[in-house]
Amino acid sequence: MGQQDIIDIIISDIRRLGVDFRAVDELDALAVISPSLDRGLYDKNRSTPFILAHEMFHKMNNHGKRKYDNDIRNTQEHDANVAATAYLWSLYIQMGGTTEYVQHFIDVSGTPDYLIERLLKLAN
Repeated sequence: MGQQDIIDIIISDIRRLGVDFRAVDELDALAVISPSLDRGLYDKNRSTPFILAHEMFHKMNNHGKRKYDNDIRNTQEHDANVAATAYLWSLYIQMGGTTEYVQHFIDVSGTPDYLIERLLKLAN
């Protein structure tokens, strides 16, 4: 299982939501989806599975404009992070990953390590 395999699954899931999701060579935000317009872009050279899954959950949860610019205070960002981590872990396990290889999960998914502790508590 590699990062591109996971990315392909996520892109397919995003498109199943009705989003016209397109790759571009360069994008400052790495990935963005407009929930109201059902359109999105992602940087095909730098986006990670975590970034794509995070954006997918903004769409799924109909997140609109941010309440705060500071992501630490933004509940929508927190919720998308948690959902993306759980989704990616589920994919990882389905593809043969185990809790013994958490570093591999971090490497292939791009999930920030600070989100892993909570995940492992749920997995055990």
